[in-house]
Parts: sequence; structure tokens; C-alpha cells
Amino acid sequence: MSGYQKYWFVLLAGAVLPGLDGNGHARAEEAISWQGLHIGVSGGAALPAQNGRAFQAVDGYPQDGLFNLAPPPGDVATALYGVHTGYDWQIGSFVFGIETGFSSFRGRGGGSAVFATGSGFIESGATNYVFVPGQRADYFGSLSARAGFATGRMLAYATGGFATGGSAGEGSIWLNGVAFDAGKSGSLQTKFLAGAGIEYAFAQEWSVRAEYLYLDLAPNKQLFVSEDGASFLLKTHPADHLLRLGLNYRMFPSDPPSDDAKGDAAPEERFSVHGQMTLVGQTYPRFRSLYQGPNSLPAQAGIDETFSVTTFFGIRLWKGAEAYLNPETTQGFGLADGYGFAGYPNNEAFQGGSTSNNLHFQRYFLRQNFGLGGEQEKIEAGQNTLEGMVDANRVIVTIGKYGVTDIFDDNRFAHDSRNGFLNNSINTMGAFDYPADPWGYTFGVTGELKYDRWSVRSSVFQLPDYPDARTFEMKPRTGYEAVAEIEERHEICDQPGRLKFLVFANDAHMGRYDQALALAALTGEPPDITALHGRHVKVGGGVNLEQQLTDSMGMFARASWANDAYETLAFAEIERSFSGGLVFSGSLWERKEDIVGVGFALNGLSDAHATYLGRGGLGMYLGDGGLSYAGEHVFEAYYRLGLADGIHITADYQLVDNPGYNRDRGPVNLFALRLHAEF
Repeated sequence: MSGYQKYWFVLLAGAVLPGLDGNGHARAEEAISWQGLHIGVSGGAALPAQNGRAFQAVDGYPQDGLFNLAPPPGDVATALYGVHTGYDWQIGSFVFGIETGFSSFRGRGGGSAVFATGSGFIESGATNYVFVPGQRADYFGSLSARAGFATGRMLAYATGGFATGGSAGEGSIWLNGVAFDAGKSGSLQTKFLAGAGIEYAFAQEWSVRAEYLYLDLAPNKQLFVSEDGASFLLKTHPADHLLRLGLNYRMFPSDPPSDDAKGDAAPEERFSVHGQMTLVGQTYPRFRSLYQGPNSLPAQAGIDETFSVTTFFGIRLWKGAEAYLNPETTQGFGLADGYGFAGYPNNEAFQGGSTSNNLHFQRYFLRQNFGLGGEQEKIEAGQNTLEGMVDANRVIVTIGKYGVTDIFDDNRFAHDSRNGFLNNSINTMGAFDYPADPWGYTFGVTGELKYDRWSVRSSVFQLPDYPDARTFEMKPRTGYEAVAEIEERHEICDQPGRLKFLVFANDAHMGRYDQALALAALTGEPPDITALHGRHVKVGGGVNLEQQLTDSMGMFARASWANDAYETLAFAEIERSFSGGLVFSGSLWERKEDIVGVGFALNGLSDAHATYLGRGGLGMYLGDGGLSYAGEHVFEAYYRLGLADGIHITADYQLVDNPGYNRDRGPVNLFALRLHAEF
């Protein structure tokens, strides 16, 4: 059996065998609907159909063909993998649809090699040249249509459409001791692909496919030029036979409940609109300060306010899928524009403050639930949730722009600065250096498994290229954070609680405190953490506990730690933290809409970080010009008074001892009023 025949045998067997019974006969199975949106992955082989390569002398040589170079050999068979999505319609047994996808070949570029020159070079004795290929990007994107005939669970179809993609990286050739260099060259002209396939649905939502495609991409040209202007042009015309297997998940609209179940089923929201408005005014009187620096909280009395209005749009797309968009207007500044505290006293403050209202699209993301069967769980209507029933055991995938703490480090009693505590080191793990733009959001993808009393979730988020959340730019190939969390749910004396363990790793450009101090010792200047940025990995983690104690009282506690060798990337100059507190419902005094909270946070730094600040170094948020180190201690208490359904006003008091870890400054007394409304 030839190589091509083996590929065909494996692919066809993968598609056809699920449709056969134990005796090799076709199963008599009920027909399914192919209509709807699908997503999928594919893998297989790419077999070159033609070389179509030429290496022509252009400038500096006669145009008689004698000085052309023998081109490097064509592509070889290689692995192929990709992703795709599409939508199908069905009329009777006829199925037709559209599909778009992205596929990549496993690297085809070879190493340096020696090839023959043209006969025109014989007189000079240059019978060979050295070809040094650049890094190749072998990929293609496609948009195609397909049409087919369905019988039972089997669909046979033909497909065809447009394709584009592929590029060659910087490369060079050596001829007669002279280097000819080429820049990156891309193939962006649209060509075509066509083929046929078989798809088999082994479940209502899941199917496998085997298909053949002929791919013809646009010619790719790369010019190799020497310092004296002589040049050669390498022309390639890639075309391939593609043999691939695919796995699809088909997303149907939610099925209507049966007549006997309709009375018990929760209504399912198809679309929702919610909103919120939060106004926070915060002030502090003059406090003791022996000195202050560029990143200090000014010792004289200060006052500032923040204001935000957010709309939460949600829509159900198909079975298990929801999309959300959160436009928001913000205005105002935090105290000292965010400087001077490790645990910042207003988590509603915006690092990129403004005197005028600015519109931002803070969140836009897709959430997909994959049910695992069993008991059902009701999801209540709310901000970024649609009311409906889901499997209690399920897989949840979220992708788009959202906040890291939308999913991680949640705590029922200390998490939301619009409804509860204001201090960020009480509302989150203080040492959790998570990526955030000036308003607290980033791009990422999250996978979560909820099963019985356990949840496991993991994400990859984008970090800023360099530390400074104030100039966060969303760019690919910068820095990334990987974060994982395990959650255990339990009951103690019939009262619910949750225990979480979190770890994170930040891979990005950042500085080391010991290197900054060593450089400062050589130069005699104050240390500068930004002077020696390198690619490093910063790790950390923490524990998060919430526990209902009675029907009207709950407690929370967090402990966290981060690698103290590296600077802060995006959030809070804290390397170890412990926080906790109690929250009381007003039902204790017959004011069930009221809430009282009392909490604390103990924040600390590493010796190297403290020495850096003590010698005049500036951090992202801290820098008094000197430092007499002591741990920063935060106490906060608030009373939230319910005025009407969805409207409340909160009086908040905080005492911060050793602000910015400096015993030569403070303590600082902070007073705040917060007005919040939501619908």
C-alpha cells in the first residue's frame, strides 16, 4: 500500500467505522438535524501537488537564463492541523452551508543546504551556492461553501471556496563569498480550495469528518539582494493535496421543554439588559509625614471622586452559548491618582483618570457551557448572566475581554467594591499580581470544570509588554499570565462555604530588585527597576476562604504570596498579604436590605523591594524618596443603607497604618460615601 493510500485508508476508516455495527453492516439510526452553527478542530496530512519553484537572476546578471540558480527542493509531506467554524442549513435531506477556518502546517522549512548554480557561473568557479532559509509561516485561512446529501447520521458533501496565507521569513544565500539577503515575504493574494468529504454524527451535537481538499495558494516571491545591488528572485507556487480528519461540535438552539416539564422549568432568558451607576467620594485629613517623594500620598488633606455608569448587554446565541457586551462611561480620579498605598483605598478608582466622561467597552466575551448531564442548576438573571437551567456538572469556556477577578479569587463577602468593601487588598488576594488595563480588564481564555462539590479553572491572560498598567496596550506576543484555581464547596453546621487554592505565573519583561540595587551601587544613582528589564517568570499563589456562620453573618479570609525578586507587573506592590473580616446582614436589626462589614489587611514586602524603595527607587505606585520599613496595616468598616430596591448609600471608614510601608508617614484616616444604583 502506497503512502497516499495509507492516508486515505486511515481517514476513511475514521469516518466510516462509527457508522457500522459489530458485523460491519450500516447501523439503522435515526436522522438528525445538521442545521446550526458548528465549531471544530482538524488534523491530517498535506501532500505537495507541485513544486512550481524558480530562482531567477534579476539585477547585476545577464537575463539569458544562464545565471539562474537551481531552486531548493519543493515541500515534503507534513502534518496539518487547524480550527474552523461554520453554519449549515437543511431542507429535507439536502444540506448546504458556509465555513471559515485557519490551518497550519507543521514547519516545512529545512536547514541550510548547498545547491547548484547556473552554467553562467562555471567560468568563475562558483558551481554551488549556500541557501539559508528563514523561519517560515506555513498557514492558510479559508472561506468556503459546501453542499451535500444527508442520510441517517451520515452526510456526504462537496466543498469549495477561497484561501489565502503563508509567508517566508528573512533568509539569505551565499554565492562567491557574497551574501544576498531577503526580507520577509508574504502570500496575500486569494486563491482557491476544493474537495469533498464524509461526516458522521455519533451524537446529537458531535460529529467526525474525513475530507480531501485541493489547496492552491498564490505565488510567493522573495528577493535576495547583495550590498552592491545584485539580486535573485525566488518564486514558489504552493499547492497541496490535504487529507484531514475533523471533530465538530454543533450548537443547536435550546430545545423547548416537554409539556409535563414546562410547569417546573425555569424561564429561559434570550436577551437581557442591566445597568449600574456608582459614585464614590473619598477624603482624608492632613496626616503626619517626615518626608514625601514623587509617588507619595500628599500629607496635606485631599479629596477625590470617581463615577461610573455601566450597561450590561447579554444574548443567548445557541445551546449553552452566551455573548456579553459592557459599555461603560467613567470619570474622576482616585486619591493621589493611585499613588502612596500598597492596598489602595478605593478599588473603584481608575488608573487612567479623567475630568470628563469617557466611553469604554470594558468587557466583550463569549461564554459556552457544555453540559455533562445529571442534576440541573438554575442560573439567576443578573449582570452578565442569563436566567435559565444548566447542568450542575458542566464545562465552561470563556473567551474575550473581561476581568481576571470576574472568574478567579471570588468571595461572596469581600469582592465587589460597588457593593461591599472599598480597599483592594481586602477585596482580592493582595499579592495576586494579575493583568489589568487602567479599568481592570484584559484579554484571555478560561476553561472551567464544575463537578459535584469541586471546581477546577485555568486561564491564560495577556499581560502588558512592560510593567505599567497605566499604558497597557493590547498586543499579541507580549507577556502572558497563566492562572489556575481549585475550589471546594462544603457545608459546616448546615451553612455553606467555599475554599479556594490559586497559583499564577507571569511571563513578561520585568526587572529584578537585586540587579537594580547592584547597578545603583556602581553608578551612585538611585536604583531604577526599569533599567535592566529582561524576560522573567514571576510566580505566586494564595488561599481564599468564605464561610457562612449564621443566616445573617459570614466571614472571609485570604492569604497570598508572590515571588519577591521581581517588580510589580500590573497590580499592587504587595508580596505577602493576609486579610479577613466579617459581614452582617441587617436582618439582625430588622433592616434586611442593610449590610455591615468589618475587615482588615496586613500587607508586606520583600527585603530587596524595601531596600530598593529605601534608597530612593520608584515603584509602580510607591516611592517616598526614602523608607523606614514596616508592614502596611489596613482596617475598614462600612455601613450600607438600603434606600430602595437596587439603590443604596454606604458610609465607609478606613485606617491605614504605615501607608506605603513607611513608618515615617501616617497613619491616614480615610472617609468615603458611596451611592450605588442598579437595575
